Amino acid sequence: MSNKKNNKRFVNPYNFVPLEGICDKKSNRKVGLLTGKIECTLETLTPVFIPDSKDKEAFFHYPEDEKPVIPGSEIRGTIRSVFEAAFNGCLSQVNEGSFHRRSMDAKHPGLLFKTDEGWKLIQCGKIIKTTPYDIEPKSIILSEGDTLYSKNNRIFYKKQIPDGKEGFVHLSEKGPNGKPIFVFQPLRKTYKIEEIEIEYLLKVLELYERNNDKNEEHSGYIQYKHKLRSMLMCTDRSIKLPVYYSTDVNENISHLAPAALSQEVFKNTLVDILKAQGEYQPCECKQAICPACHLFGFVNQQEMQASRIRFSDATIQKDCTFLDKMTLPALGEPKPGAVEFYTEKPKNNSYWTYDYDYIREKRRPLKSSEVKIRGRKFYWHHEPKHYPLKTTDKEEMETTISPLDKGNRFNFTVYFERLTEKELNQLCNVLDINDSKEHAHKIGRGKPLGFGSIRITIDSIQTRKINENTGAYDLKTDQQRKNIAEAQINQASDLLRILRYQPGFAKNTVTYPKVEKSSQEGKPNDLASHQWFNKNKTRNGFKKVLPTIEEEVSTKSHKWLKINKV
Repeated sequence: MSNKKNNKRFVNPYNFVPLEGICDKKSNRKVGLLTGKIECTLETLTPVFIPDSKDKEAFFHYPEDEKPVIPGSEIRGTIRSVFEAAFNGCLSQVNEGSFHRRSMDAKHPGLLFKTDEGWKLIQCGKIIKTTPYDIEPKSIILSEGDTLYSKNNRIFYKKQIPDGKEGFVHLSEKGPNGKPIFVFQPLRKTYKIEEIEIEYLLKVLELYERNNDKNEEHSGYIQYKHKLRSMLMCTDRSIKLPVYYSTDVNENISHLAPAALSQEVFKNTLVDILKAQGEYQPCECKQAICPACHLFGFVNQQEMQASRIRFSDATIQKDCTFLDKMTLPALGEPKPGAVEFYTEKPKNNSYWTYDYDYIREKRRPLKSSEVKIRGRKFYWHHEPKHYPLKTTDKEEMETTISPLDKGNRFNFTVYFERLTEKELNQLCNVLDINDSKEHAHKIGRGKPLGFGSIRITIDSIQTRKINENTGAYDLKTDQQRKNIAEAQINQASDLLRILRYQPGFAKNTVTYPKVEKSSQEGKPNDLASHQWFNKNKTRNGFKKVLPTIEEEVSTKSHKWLKINKV
């Protein structure tokens, strides 16, 4: 990395509101008697953009009307996220798949094969050369992805392997001097391999297969995957597949891969970690339901809870004002595999993943209960930059948009039924963030760039309360919410810190991690966000971890991350 005088401070566009205690899941939640509606005004504080389903460059609208509309589903998603954080609900929208990340340490070579007793792996030595060896017999042909094994056609290598020893050929990705040829020489030690390791090797190969259109060098992994599937299905026990593996402090084999430096797919999933961290995984049944799911509802394959609130679309109050078309830079995808941002740093260790950390340079397996998620993801409010329109040289991930300008006002309605007094007050305090003019929500596209800041104001609350004696509705208009302490968002919470609307916050320094361009010419990919993460991690640990929300807003903090030159 560069020296200190070349470093520039920056604030990551998002941070995390911590999970505190145990998720408030109960089996005896009651419905109330309050039914009615909340009339609201929504004002855009920064440019806002929600793409139309047909014309991705245009703002959302209905075919019969060109006026912009903010769909009720967009508002609902924003309000639910804040409600969950404010009142200790579950994380209803989480990635249920497996995280992955490129390994930092080189794996060991081995030969994978299947027996009547199950999967086994032979420890190997490895020889590499970027040009073919003098191979005997001459009839053997090397082809990408092929594993050559035959009792009658052993591969002999002069000087490197004594005559009579078998070698197994494995072609790697293209390097600076061509496509390296690896020869795996079987040694004595044999390990038993659990079936789950084969499953996760397939997941690694599927990951490379999905990325094949971006990197043609991954095409060999597709053939490799087909061979592994053949081993799963066939009864031929003579097949041996070159593979790379890691060992832990207990000498257990794990994280099989097709290359020495490869992606790893982690076994500890977010759902398992959240469950161990305080039952914060999404609600699955009514017998253990959080306050957010009890109000907003949930659906899964086994059960469902109907929602008791509905959001109308937000319609513009008067003629709207748009900004000129602009081209937003590529934002990339979330990187939850980056544990230095998404998880808490373990005690007494500076490098870790979702599956392991290190003890004396040996991997130590981690249980899901030993990994701590940093919390719920929210974006900072900040003033967006001006982005010019690109008509030529537009990159693949860049998007052209027609955003609404700040200062536009919309009306929408929240309909509710059978709410308790506490739930109604909670909902109101989330809508207008404790009736604050200093806080705001985020909605739509471009949130990391400063787009999407909105403020919601409650205009009126109307209720129809069922008269328990007569069964008729008693209508109350312009009802005022009650000052119920437990229905307010905690004034000292990190949630309110990150929802605070400060246009001048960290001015011109809110950006995703990236590296600066050096004086030397380089490829555009050299400046990409993932390059910062690559430079940030070493075998000994992470150089930087994400500061907390409190550290970011503190004037005394010096823990901002830094941009470093290539």
